[in-house]
Amino acid sequence: MERRKRGSRAKNVGTAERSVSVALGAVLAWSGLRRSGLARLIMLGGGGFLGVRGATGHCPVFSRFGLDTSPQARSEGFTLRRAVTVGCAQEDARSAWLDLVTGPETSGSAELSLLRQADAVIAEDELSGLISWRHENGYPRRSGSVRFTPAPGDRGTEIHVQLRTVPSKSWISAVARPLLRQSVDVKLGQELRRIKQIIETGAPSTARRRGQALTPRDPYPPVATPPVFEEVNP
Repeated sequence: MERRKRGSRAKNVGTAERSVSVALGAVLAWSGLRRSGLARLIMLGGGGFLGVRGATGHCPVFSRFGLDTSPQARSEGFTLRRAVTVGCAQEDARSAWLDLVTGPETSGSAELSLLRQADAVIAEDELSGLISWRHENGYPRRSGSVRFTPAPGDRGTEIHVQLRTVPSKSWISAVARPLLRQSVDVKLGQELRRIKQIIETGAPSTARRRGQALTPRDPYPPVATPPVFEEVNP
């Protein structure tokens, strides 16, 4: 699950790292016993910190910076949710989305590295209108879903996207997880804005899915102006 117990003593250190911490703590503490003065205190304190870190599996430094190398964190990944409003009918937005993310790659869809689903397993729920997908190979492993709902005030269609990312289980990926989450969040926002631009401006995309033509509605229709009557002299 995305939300885990995050108490002050929650485990955030990996199994192998805990063993290394205990070993290093013991060596440092033993060396400190053979010293005197300030060096003795520093080495004993450092050894004790590493020993407690390894024994409990909790690191306050990791907690301070949002790092987590525990096995549970490595298998969980993270989920991001974003939404964008496009100025076209719901069916047109759905058709355009499938066209962009599942069709052959074009200049319009080449920038969609997160949302492209050409090699993904896709499922469509006709009843709820939910489209879900998952990538089964490689890391980071991604899955997601998208839902299309009418926008308030007849402003078009809201596209709600949920994207889940599971990084590799390496220690480096676990440490860099906060940075990865931030970069994926920024990239997801950029790709949704790109999709909005393509749908609303009619930028080139791929051949229409199943031969369906996209007829986007102008999100800003011209305001009707009253007719101008010219005065005619008899």
